[in-house]
Amino acid sequence: MGSSGINAEYMGSSGINAEYMGHKVKLHIATRTTSKADWIIESCENKELITLTALDCESDGFEDTLRPLVKGAVIVISMLPWLLHPKAAKVALEEGKHFCTTSYVSDYMKTLDEAARGKNLIFLNECGVDPGLDHMSAQKIIDEVHEKKGKIVSFHSICGALPAPDANDNPFGYKFSWAPRGVLLASRSEAQYRKDGKEVKVGEAQGGIFDAAHVTQEKFEGVGDMEWYLNRDSIKYIDVYKIPEVQTIVRGTYRFPGWCTTIKAIADLGLTNMDENEALVGKTYNAWMAEQFGTGGSDNSARGSHVLCVDTTASHAVAAKLGMAEDSAVMNNLAWVGLFDAEKQITANTAIDALCVIFKEKLVYQDGEKDMLAMKHTFEIENEDGSKGTIVSQMVDFGLDGCRTSIGDNSSIARTVGLPLAVAVRAILDGRLKGVSGVLRPTTPALYNLILEEMETLGVTFQETRS
Repeated sequence: MGSSGINAEYMGSSGINAEYMGHKVKLHIATRTTSKADWIIESCENKELITLTALDCESDGFEDTLRPLVKGAVIVISMLPWLLHPKAAKVALEEGKHFCTTSYVSDYMKTLDEAARGKNLIFLNECGVDPGLDHMSAQKIIDEVHEKKGKIVSFHSICGALPAPDANDNPFGYKFSWAPRGVLLASRSEAQYRKDGKEVKVGEAQGGIFDAAHVTQEKFEGVGDMEWYLNRDSIKYIDVYKIPEVQTIVRGTYRFPGWCTTIKAIADLGLTNMDENEALVGKTYNAWMAEQFGTGGSDNSARGSHVLCVDTTASHAVAAKLGMAEDSAVMNNLAWVGLFDAEKQITANTAIDALCVIFKEKLVYQDGEKDMLAMKHTFEIENEDGSKGTIVSQMVDFGLDGCRTSIGDNSSIARTVGLPLAVAVRAILDGRLKGVSGVLRPTTPALYNLILEEMETLGVTFQETRS
C-alpha cells in the first residue's frame, strides 16, 4: 500500500499522521521544507517505508515535479494552502489516484465530481476537525432525527482551538497554532445566518462580527467562561446538512472572554489594513501609533528625530480614538502585545504584517505547552408527534504529553485535524469504502460512522445530552 503526502510549512505537522496509518503504509512526503518532516519520520517504527522529496509548490514546474510522485501512489494527501489544491487534485485525477484533504470544498473541486465518479475515485475534502468532525458529529444527529420523521428547528454549531487552562497565560487568552494573518483578518469578515426563518447579515454597517451585539457569552462545561463570534456563512450549511426545514442556523468560533473586544479595537484602528506602505519600515511601533493617532506624528519615546508630544501620548491618543479609558482591558492588551513599544522597529510594509510580527512573538505556544479543542452542537428539534426536544453534543479534547516537540506533536489541533484524515486514508487503503466515489465531505454514514467510531478509540469523544 502506498500514499503520497504534499504539504506546505504551516500545515505539515497536523496533516499527516503516519504512525496511525500503519506500519505497512509507504508514505512519500513532498514538502517545501524537508526539515519540517523530520519528526514525522522519527515517529514511525519502520522509517524505511517513508521517503522525502523537496517540492516548491509555488514554482512554475510544480505539476511536472509532482506527477511522477503521484504515479507511484494510491492516494494523494494534500495539505497545501487551499489555493493550490486544484493543481494537486488535477494531477491526481489525471493519474487515477484518490485525493484527500482537510480543506473546504472549492468551486473548482466541485467540477471534478463527475470525472472522479467516472474513475471510481474518492476525492475527500473537509476531513479534519473544523471542517471535519463538526460535520460528522452534526450529520449523525441530523440523520437520526430525520430517520424518526423529526425536524431540525434550530442548530447552533460552535468550535474553537484554544490554549489549555495551564497554558492560558496571556491577556488575549489565545495562542497561534499557525500563521496569525488569517485569524486577524477575520475581523474584516462579514457573516450571514438564518434566525427564525429570516436571513441575517452582519457587516461593517452592523458594527462587525466582533461587536458586542453579535458576540455571545456562555459557560462551557469542563472549561468555564467562553465567548463566540459568528462564522462567515452559516446559511450554505442548510444544503450541506440537508436541513431545509431549519428556522435558525448559526455557526461560530469560540474564544476566551475579551478576545472579541480587543480584535474589534484592532480592526477599528485600521491595523488589519493590507495596503503596502514602505514608510512603516524602520519606525518603532510606538512612533507608528503616535503618527496614526497622535498630534503631528510625535512619539512619546523621545527617541531620535521624534519630538516628545506634550498634550498626548501614543497610548492616550489610541484610547481616545477608541473611546476607552487608557487603563481599560483592551488598552492593556494592546500595550502588552507591543503596540506602544518605543524600542522595537517595524520590519513589514503593511499594517497587518507589522501586527503579525508582534503577535507571532507574544501569542505563541512553547514546546510542551498543551492546547485544547472545544466543540458544541445545540439542536432544537420537533418530533413526529409534535413534541419538542433539545440535543446537545459537545467535545473537549486536550493536548497530550509531547505537544510541539522536536520529535512529534501531540497537540489537540494536530491530532483532531490529522487523525480523522488518517482514519479515512487507511479505510481507503484497506478497501473499506467500496462503492464510495466522487467529491465528498464526510457527511454520509459510510464515512462519519467509520471515522467517529475510530476516533472514540483514539480518545476523541462526543458527549450527548437530550431533554
